[in-house]
Amino acid sequence: MRAADRISYRGLFPPFLTGAIGILLALDLLEVYFSFFTPENSDTPFWFGASQRSRYLLLITAGNTTLLFLHGAAQHRAIFLRPHQPCTDEAEECVDAESNGDFVETPLAQARGKNGTPSLVDTPEYSGSWFDTLTFSWVSDIFHSGSRRQLDYVDLYRLDMSDMTVPNWYRYARHRKPDRSLLTTLMLTFAPQLLAQLLLSVVIAVLHYSGPFFLQRILQSIEIIGNTAVGGTPAKSIRSAYLDAFGLLFFTVMNSLVATKVVWIGSHLDFRMKGLLVAELSTKTLNRRARDSSAGTTDKDDGNDEYGSDDDLGSAQEATNGKIMNLLTTDLNRVARVTGSLEDLCVLPTMAIIGLFYLFQLLGWSSLIGFSIVIPYYLLTRKIFDCLSELEEETWRLSDRRVETITELLQGIKAVKLYGWESRFLEIIDKHREDQLDSMWRWLLGLTYAYLVTNLAPLLTLVLVLLTYVGVFGNTLNAEVAFTAISVFQLLHVAVEHFPEYLSWAISGYVSLRRIESYLAMPQAQDLEDRVNRVDDDGDALGFSKASLVWDTYTKDDLGDTANDATHMANANEDTPLLDKTAFMLKDIDIHFPVAGLSIIAGPTGSGKSSLLSALIGEMSLVRGTILLPTINPARAIGLGDPYGDIIKLSREQEAIRDIAYVAQEAWLRNATIRENILFGEPYDQQRYEEVLRVCALKPDLRILTAGDQTEIGERGVTLSGGQKQRVALARAVYSDRKILLIDDCLSAVDAHTAKHILMECLLNKTSLMHGRTRVLVTHHVSMCLPYAQYIAVMREGEITLKGNPQELQAMGKFSATLAELDTKDDTKAEEGSKGKEGTLIEDEEREAGSVKAEVWRAFFTACGRHWYWILSIILLAFTQVLTVLQDYWVRIWVQSAKEPSSSVYASLAMSPVALPDMNRPIVNSLSSVFAVLPAADEVVVQSVQQHSAKYWLGIYFLIGVVGIVWRGVQIMYVFGGAIRASRKLHSELLQAVVHATPRFFDSTPLGRIINRFSRDMQTVDEWTMDILVWWLLDIMGVLSIFAIISYVTPAFVLVAIGISVTYAGIGYYYLNASRELKRIESNTMSPLLSLFGELILGVTSIRAFGLKKYYIKEAVNRINAQNQPFYQVWAANRWLCVRVDLAGAMVAFACSLFILMNLRWMDAGLAGFALSYALMFSDRMLWVIRNYSQNELNMNAVERITQYMKVEQEASAQSTPENKPASNWPRTGDLEIEDLVIEYVPNVPVLHGLNMSIKHGEKIGVVGRTGAGKSTLSLAFLRFIEAAKGRIVLDGVDISKIGLEDLRRNVTIIPQDPVLFNGTIRFNLDPFSEYPDEIVWDALRRAHLVRERGSQTASTATSTATSVFEGNANDSSLERMSGIFNSLEAEIKENGQNLSLGQRQLVALARALVRRSRLIIMDEATASVDFDTDDRIQRTIRGSEFANSTLFCIAHRLRTIIDYDRVLVLDKGKVAEFDTPANLLNRQDGIFRSMCEKSGELEHLVRAAKQTMSK
Repeated sequence: MRAADRISYRGLFPPFLTGAIGILLALDLLEVYFSFFTPENSDTPFWFGASQRSRYLLLITAGNTTLLFLHGAAQHRAIFLRPHQPCTDEAEECVDAESNGDFVETPLAQARGKNGTPSLVDTPEYSGSWFDTLTFSWVSDIFHSGSRRQLDYVDLYRLDMSDMTVPNWYRYARHRKPDRSLLTTLMLTFAPQLLAQLLLSVVIAVLHYSGPFFLQRILQSIEIIGNTAVGGTPAKSIRSAYLDAFGLLFFTVMNSLVATKVVWIGSHLDFRMKGLLVAELSTKTLNRRARDSSAGTTDKDDGNDEYGSDDDLGSAQEATNGKIMNLLTTDLNRVARVTGSLEDLCVLPTMAIIGLFYLFQLLGWSSLIGFSIVIPYYLLTRKIFDCLSELEEETWRLSDRRVETITELLQGIKAVKLYGWESRFLEIIDKHREDQLDSMWRWLLGLTYAYLVTNLAPLLTLVLVLLTYVGVFGNTLNAEVAFTAISVFQLLHVAVEHFPEYLSWAISGYVSLRRIESYLAMPQAQDLEDRVNRVDDDGDALGFSKASLVWDTYTKDDLGDTANDATHMANANEDTPLLDKTAFMLKDIDIHFPVAGLSIIAGPTGSGKSSLLSALIGEMSLVRGTILLPTINPARAIGLGDPYGDIIKLSREQEAIRDIAYVAQEAWLRNATIRENILFGEPYDQQRYEEVLRVCALKPDLRILTAGDQTEIGERGVTLSGGQKQRVALARAVYSDRKILLIDDCLSAVDAHTAKHILMECLLNKTSLMHGRTRVLVTHHVSMCLPYAQYIAVMREGEITLKGNPQELQAMGKFSATLAELDTKDDTKAEEGSKGKEGTLIEDEEREAGSVKAEVWRAFFTACGRHWYWILSIILLAFTQVLTVLQDYWVRIWVQSAKEPSSSVYASLAMSPVALPDMNRPIVNSLSSVFAVLPAADEVVVQSVQQHSAKYWLGIYFLIGVVGIVWRGVQIMYVFGGAIRASRKLHSELLQAVVHATPRFFDSTPLGRIINRFSRDMQTVDEWTMDILVWWLLDIMGVLSIFAIISYVTPAFVLVAIGISVTYAGIGYYYLNASRELKRIESNTMSPLLSLFGELILGVTSIRAFGLKKYYIKEAVNRINAQNQPFYQVWAANRWLCVRVDLAGAMVAFACSLFILMNLRWMDAGLAGFALSYALMFSDRMLWVIRNYSQNELNMNAVERITQYMKVEQEASAQSTPENKPASNWPRTGDLEIEDLVIEYVPNVPVLHGLNMSIKHGEKIGVVGRTGAGKSTLSLAFLRFIEAAKGRIVLDGVDISKIGLEDLRRNVTIIPQDPVLFNGTIRFNLDPFSEYPDEIVWDALRRAHLVRERGSQTASTATSTATSVFEGNANDSSLERMSGIFNSLEAEIKENGQNLSLGQRQLVALARALVRRSRLIIMDEATASVDFDTDDRIQRTIRGSEFANSTLFCIAHRLRTIIDYDRVLVLDKGKVAEFDTPANLLNRQDGIFRSMCEKSGELEHLVRAAKQTMSK
């Protein structure tokens, strides 16, 4: 019956009936065993001649067995069904099912690739019969679908409620305490499952020895039968041997079923734990401090290893994007690996204890004497694995560093490309990768050494035990003792060999858990209740009361001089943030913004304007005073049936901001459509929505876009211009129903006309949208906004220097000087529109179909080495197996040598031809004739070998073992050397392909997908691909050797082997088709989760300000549930396979034992023990052949995903060809020719139409135009960010399309509107190639106003000094050191420049241009976020000697800044509309440029400035 039809029904029989019948059957079987199977009852007849009690017992057992199977068939085939009764309201599970909201989609759900939860059917795991549950037959529907077609997400089963995140998060929350470790909390949370695993693990450990136990009994029977044939002693009934064979089958199957159940419990623990840890990580990420410092930097302490401790996630600045991604991928995987294999940590020690007891029973005191080696072995292995753990931790830290650097590179990839820095970042990442691979190689050396020790010790132990048993105690080694001891030792060897591996996994998981715990213990943003004077729910007061705030938090021990503040100390506790003299802070802020009015915050760059808004929304820590802010207790506001009620409770949010919408200075947008960004979780109201588009001036932009407001904008809004991003962010705030709007400098990113429109139509109280709303605006456009403001606050160096009503201040005469400093004149800015791309930007992630393609395997094999590498590897692996078989066969020869010659196989065959079955067969007749002539020769051989002592036999055995171990060590080193080569090559090629991909690739590919390749997929290649491949090859060779051995001993087994092979082929085919696609689905579902966290990390400030943390936590929960669903199916498929393979393997051992028992008359015990010991290994070997092949394909899925990104579309070559290589001093001049230039984003849809112009060296060209005119497109064309469809650009006589991109971009400088800074020193950010001396860098910083000059050094002096440095005549003493924002070139820039304001970051971008001294400089609205005074100083720098020898293209920021340029280029619809001097353009009464000047409101000033320029 299909799962979809079964989901709402239970079987006719109540669940307890199955258990009752099962218990009765178990008791019956136990009684049957004691009645017939024990040695004293082994001759009791089954039926004829049996007692009435025996017959009655057999009938009851048969009846219970039949009833149980009929019951299972009825349930499985749905012969009888009854409706599933819903749970009662009293059941806790029912409450969770109704209230946890796991099925509710959030407004953040992706438009494509949604979780799909509503369309999935319930898992049939809990609604099937006992037989389905026991054998995992409920998974068969998935396999049926997978065998017919490619599986998709909708084919999966929905997780059961007990496996969902929220119910398990509730369980975790009940045990969570502040002083309780994460490990302890998790153990208490899942105590019932862990206890069940522990108890069942003991059962498994006992059942593991059922094989050696029944092997011993069968060999004992063979020995007795052999003695009967030779000596004529009373023979024991053969029934016991046959019953032992059946016991071997039964207990092997039981072992498989119990082990499968234990592993299944562990897999449930796996995804339950992953779900709640992701929920905790998302909650913590939304609560932690977003940054530590807003202004000012610190020098790096080179003595501290940034990655040198497990606590490196303990501070906000260390919690970088890359490390959080590592927590979600690498660390969660390692924790999951431990939970999935937790039973082995219990089974293996128990197996060792039972094995020791078994050996003591078998060998007596010699076993304990032999194990004297265990103590020194334990001490040695402990030291080895301590070293391995340290090496592994070092490898993780290096992996963290690599992923962090790659993440930062990808986040700033546009800037890296524009500056031509790809090679430098590739060099840095390659260095990190080499460090990681070097650490991996040292770990491999340690692992090889550990392998030698862990394998030599059991071998020495076995030899010492047998030598003591034979040599000291004088016992005879027979087949029963030898092969049983070897079987037990093999199990002990497995326990001893694998326990350190599982222990290292446990240590890895523990370290990862500590890293997660360290992240969860990071400093949080200060609690609202600690800093807010809570306003009544009906009030909307907003402001500060004598408040001082800092970015960094300190305890009272760090107070220092501020301890004198009695008021502060009275209110302080151990976690109260205190002042630090070197940190930026807001001091004594005492302002109250008028309710329902417009307030302005003004001040120079770096004065603390943005920090003031950040303080309001909780990003800064309150030192003293109070903050007035409307808040709400979310827990009290939970309504009945609220789908987010559980999230609010579990996230422990006591107080939240109420009624605030925040627009950041750097617009943060989601990777979604424009409409989804504006709605931001609010219900769609068309009338309100249309009005918001109008007042935010977005309608003209939407008309340009093909898909309108359904256009996807990509990560960080990459498809929109800076002005469009800012207006979308503003629209989001305006559309919301919040009563308070905090807007950080939204007018700087738009032109004057748009700014005026936004001010008059949006920010003022002229529409219903703004009625009753309090607006706080940070702006440099003071003169434009001042007449309409009810309040103004002027800031300088973190303090309020002026505040109050503007009209009252002007009347008091306190405003004139301050207003002059702020610059009362407003200017225009022309923004570039979006590229007009199609609405669908983000494509569904690629997923291959069917088996892994041959080219993927070939890519990995080629990366490992040439064909000789693989030939030698196969030889090494094959010889390893040969040595293993030879060692075991040597025991058989030894055992046989201790017998009389007549008991050998040859003698037995010769003396007992009547025992041969079907003597008329040709092969049997031939063997008989051959063996008939061998007795005499056999006697000679045996007599000669009998002369050797036990030391001889053990010496050869030990020698073969040592050679095998050393050979295996050599094989490990050689084979895994190729694996490291493959890791290096694949990573390098992937990195090269991604870094040199076209910009379109980064626009359409979420960052999480790319990071997934470099983290999770690359980790698979590093750690698992070769390891699993080698084990697969060894298992194949093991299976072939087992078939060969059993077929040699019992030729009739060939028929069974053929049948078993067909069975395994069918199982494997059935399994692989489904598991392959399930794993691909599981791999793809990880990327949305990583993308969500990337979005969450960047937008945490806006998310908190809007009070929408619950949406993001809920979405993280939904996405981890979506990722767990295929993971759940993968594990279920794995268990389905194990049950069937183990059953088939048990049949192999059973068939082998039957064939041996049928031929006892001509087979000696040694040969039988040799064959049976290998038959017992067949099940495990065959299981791992299929599982490892499947795992190989799954691992190759990682290689497949990596190779997919190796094929992405590439930019032109970074390096020039020798014939087109420009001169080393190119360009010597800035002469520029643009000839018939056509630029297209989409084929045959030009954005720039046939541009033609000529610019002379040193000219300064201003570029202006309306939205969508093509200004930014032109600037990108100069750097070949967009290749020309037609025409060309010639710089200093060189066609830029003919040279390498890096040669071009490193010689042309662009100063972008959105500056990108990288984690490192200020020197690295200005000069990553270290091409310039310190003096040049200092001079650039001074000219960019990032440092202040000491003394009276003039600008001309500094210029001449810098020039002398370029000429090689610099004198270190000729340049005075400066102080300001930076006091050292080693001053640290945090990730994304988070310790600098946006204006300061733009100044750093300007300093880059000053360092490079390029002949062509492009400024793309580079001073949009600086105050007017700083802008004027920058413009003086541009007009001065610094850029006198450069051609300058400046996309208009403010018209007054380009009015004195040599010429102005006016673009309109991608064409040159006007191109002349500013004066001439102003004289055109109907010209576009004059129209723009008129709209700016300062036409007279611009005309006067243009005439002054002409008269010079």
